[in-house]
Amino acid sequence: MQTVARKSIIRKVSKRVIVALLITVFALSIANLIYMTNRVYDEMQTELTLVTDLTAAKIDAWTKQLEGITKDIADTVSGLQAQDQLSINRIINRYAASHEELFFVYLATEEGDMYMARGVQFAEGVDARQRGWYVKARAAGHTIVTDPYLSATRKEIMLATAATPIFFGTSMMGVVGIDADIAYIN
Repeated sequence: MQTVARKSIIRKVSKRVIVALLITVFALSIANLIYMTNRVYDEMQTELTLVTDLTAAKIDAWTKQLEGITKDIADTVSGLQAQDQLSINRIINRYAASHEELFFVYLATEEGDMYMARGVQFAEGVDARQRGWYVKARAAGHTIVTDPYLSATRKEIMLATAATPIFFGTSMMGVVGIDADIAYIN
């Protein structure tokens, strides 16, 4: 009888030890899962922050490059006091040739003349002075860069426009603009 009681006690203790071990393993597994989840989340947040900062720096550098191109064109036109069609076309075509990544390079004057590089024809009946890029650059008095937008001619392309007013002395002669495909941000 004593051996039966002893076996019964051993079974009860064994069951309790096994249950305690299972509860401990389960609790440790849950704690480890929570710890690892938090760690993965923190690492993902750090990675996302780094990628976001890198992307922002690339966009900023790209935007400054666009601004630089339009300022160079405006300075060239202003420095040469270029007002005739041949001179303006020569200048914008030279910049377009050296920046193949640009979708369009163009210049509109205060008189309403519109010049586009690469032999592109501007839409007939449209007054460039009423276009957003012209109005914004004129009002700002300095280079502006638009938010990205879908190209009117090719819906699969997202563009941004940089535009700089051109001054002859203190008089505004016009605005030079470039459209760049945002796919070239690298």
